[in-house]
Amino acid sequence: MPKTSSPSGSRDSTTGPAQGTLKRNQACHQCRKRKLKCDAKKPCSTCIRSHNHAVAHAGPDVVLPPFPECTFDEVKDPVFPNNDTPKSKYEKLENRINELEALLRQKNGESALINSPPSRTSSGNTMGEGHDISLLTGPSADEFGLSADIISGSLGPTSLVSDNVMFSSATAAPLPVHPIGLGLSDSPSMSAYITTGSPGADTNNSQLIWKQSANLPDPDLLKHLVEVFFACHPHANRLLHRSTFLFNLSLPQTHPSYPRAALLHAICAVASVFTPAVSNPRLYGTRDEIFTMKRGGGDSPSMFAGEQAKCAAEQIDLLTNLGESLLESLQALVVLSWFYWMHAKWVEVFIATGRALRSCVPLGINICPPFHSIQESTRSPSILPPANNVMEDEIRRNTFYFCYLLDRQQGFANGWAMALDDMDITQLLPLRGDQFDQGMLVLAKERQWFHDPRILLTHPEGQTDSFILMVKASIILSRVKNFNLRYRARYFAKDLDYVPTASVPMRLQNSEVLDPRSTPAFMEVDNLVSSFRSSFPPDLRNPISGNVVDVHLFTACTIPHIAMIVLHEPHAVLQATGCISATSLLVAARQILTLIYSIWSTSFDLALLDVFICFSWYTCGRIFAKFIQAAHEANRPDQVETLKTELQSVQFALEKMGERIPVAHRYFTMLSAIASQVIRETSQVVSEEPILNDVRFYSSTVPIQQTAVPR
Repeated sequence: MPKTSSPSGSRDSTTGPAQGTLKRNQACHQCRKRKLKCDAKKPCSTCIRSHNHAVAHAGPDVVLPPFPECTFDEVKDPVFPNNDTPKSKYEKLENRINELEALLRQKNGESALINSPPSRTSSGNTMGEGHDISLLTGPSADEFGLSADIISGSLGPTSLVSDNVMFSSATAAPLPVHPIGLGLSDSPSMSAYITTGSPGADTNNSQLIWKQSANLPDPDLLKHLVEVFFACHPHANRLLHRSTFLFNLSLPQTHPSYPRAALLHAICAVASVFTPAVSNPRLYGTRDEIFTMKRGGGDSPSMFAGEQAKCAAEQIDLLTNLGESLLESLQALVVLSWFYWMHAKWVEVFIATGRALRSCVPLGINICPPFHSIQESTRSPSILPPANNVMEDEIRRNTFYFCYLLDRQQGFANGWAMALDDMDITQLLPLRGDQFDQGMLVLAKERQWFHDPRILLTHPEGQTDSFILMVKASIILSRVKNFNLRYRARYFAKDLDYVPTASVPMRLQNSEVLDPRSTPAFMEVDNLVSSFRSSFPPDLRNPISGNVVDVHLFTACTIPHIAMIVLHEPHAVLQATGCISATSLLVAARQILTLIYSIWSTSFDLALLDVFICFSWYTCGRIFAKFIQAAHEANRPDQVETLKTELQSVQFALEKMGERIPVAHRYFTMLSAIASQVIRETSQVVSEEPILNDVRFYSSTVPIQQTAVPR
């Protein structure tokens, strides 16, 4: 349809004669008004003849326009289909961005840098140039007694000058390294992945980094598994920002913000436990082998979950070696550690959790200004560029705390050293869940620091929720394990906090030994564990409200009791009267059982609890088994029956959780073996006279001679 021409339109715009009859309203306004025939030219023949006639017969004082007035209805330009595919569009945009970046580098004198495809910046987890985005208002250097000159000298652009300076967990300017990330262009093993060329070149490196793994499930199943992950795993919505992640997942796979394959593989492996869309993993046997290959092929996870976990590990190694997407690869490692722990893969989970927590150190997310080192170094405090916004900064902080939780919780069951000391952590506590979801900016002066001595018993109103309490509870685990792990060494070093001030008699021996419970260090930890649960805010003391279970709060309420058991168990022998440690064991075990009864009163699926709960319930059941033996030896059948009922309740809880969680099934089989042995032994006939007057248990400390090195 011809387009309307203004009265001043050019005569060059005329077209050939109209073919056939015109459509409705296709004639010009002037011909329609005078009901004349129109050929739809611009201007039409009728308007030209009328204009010529008017000019020829006009008087000397009449002014006429130089061109005939011939206008048409407004019509839209025809829309032609765009045959460009999304891939070609992105390639054009990438090429244009490369050209602009090259011009900018040339203008700034940076032409020596090798041109590369644009880095992913959605998570701020690649090396490269970044703006110093300010995020949190922190205290000044003077407030902490730090020299501004020292801080500015060691931190460069992150020096603090006033109480209103904004900072993030990683605000130091990155070093001028290769755009790939960690400056690996000099490494022969990396030369195959680093290419040079024109700014618009389609390099092999871009294909390597952006191409998603071929082993990912089809898009519909992938989306389903991601949604299951967010709906079922208790920590998913705090490790990742759900709405942002789902939006990025809806983008084309070639888009820079599309999630990395490493993270997607790990999510698929974990989510497969909670959905029937893929085959559920086979449960492990009864043996608690550290090295899983000894169990044989029948004890491996399902083919789908195992393959996804294997691909996730390979992708994590690739991204780490390239220095690409370091934060996202760390998140993938956290999710993969959850998978290993759920499947009782002890070697893998120990290595993965230690690697994850140690990786936080070069990423600079275990510290926060102004608490950087004062040492002068050629390396910046963080190899990550500054965070782009508040949400990105909080995601980094939450990622660190999940690394910390993994190391402290899964490591609490063994006597091995932890990956990072608490003294090396100077980070702000996480935001509340609602603040995290909304991306709110909360000033540092309104939040708590990890290294604040009041952190465990002080919970500021407005900055405390169940997840924050769970983080604090994990610090309790760290304090207890540190005491047990370091007691002998600190006693040998004559540390006054670890020198006992009292002794206890050795049963059946005419000697006395020192009592570690009389040390200032033990009393401090014991008082901390005892007071922690009672310090909770009133609205956060019950993890179950109606039929709704707060998984984070349930874990936070369980941890103090399991910490009390682990702290006092080495000092309890159950065949003597008046033992404070034995009483503490029984009280703590029954508090855990009370939590089990409370969650049974709901329709909550036990498989959705934190994995640490499995170990807590197993330990609780093991304590009941010990007390059954002691009560049997004391000839107290009434107590034996009560304790057997309590033990069976714990067994049943682990059995139900183990229907879907392999590690819970493993703990169930281990506890069942202990229970069977105890019940078999206590079924034998005992003497009619009680061995002891009271079956409340006393302590037997670790034998330590005052003049000898403890063994």
